[in-house]
Amino acid sequence: MTRLLYSDSVEGEYVRSFRARVQASGPGWVQLDQTAFHVEGGGQPADHGTLRLGAQEVRVQRVVQEGGVVKHLLAGPEQLAPGGEVEGELDWARRFELMRGHTSGHLLAQAAWRLLNARCVGNSIDIAKLRIDLSARTGPNELKRMEDEVNQAIARDRQVRIRMMDRATLGTLVGERGLLELSPPDPTLRAIEVQDYDLCPCSGTHVAQTREVGGVKLLKRESKGQGVDRITYQLAASAE
Repeated sequence: MTRLLYSDSVEGEYVRSFRARVQASGPGWVQLDQTAFHVEGGGQPADHGTLRLGAQEVRVQRVVQEGGVVKHLLAGPEQLAPGGEVEGELDWARRFELMRGHTSGHLLAQAAWRLLNARCVGNSIDIAKLRIDLSARTGPNELKRMEDEVNQAIARDRQVRIRMMDRATLGTLVGERGLLELSPPDPTLRAIEVQDYDLCPCSGTHVAQTREVGGVKLLKRESKGQGVDRITYQLAASAE
């Protein structure tokens, strides 16, 4: 079992470098006892970075979970010796952009729920591609209202924190907005709380304060059929 250093606390989400022990490896992949690299999933891509074992340095280009095993996929066929202690380092600029993007997605989903009673039914938070799919028909007025709502939440600099919550309790608090049916069937779930604004089950990485998002600009909408609109947007400069 690999411990995910970003999973337990917001402070853990800001870990840029770490030490870990190689549990298993093969040509082009390695399993560690702990990692700060985000595992691909939930609309968020995996982190990139490097692992160093003595004089050997390898590039991590993807991290996936297969059958409960977290595998760091490497850029080449290199293999790290099991039992060795590695130093891991994230591509922090990339990770921080993903944290900003993921937090903005929570704010936008809550704004859509508050203003339009619309659920988020899909999203993508890749570096060059930010979008959210909503169960609503939207137009220029709706986009402007949602954009203003999100930017006000950002400007209030709300705190973002991780909460481990009983599934039933979380379901009562989030209702239909939380999409609990898409979460793992665990009795305890990881939830992200934006102070006095939003609460939602999520396994991704986020900023600690909404001001770090900077701001959002909704760019366009397109119909995806069956009452779903896709909104693409971009972030303003961060206030980090």
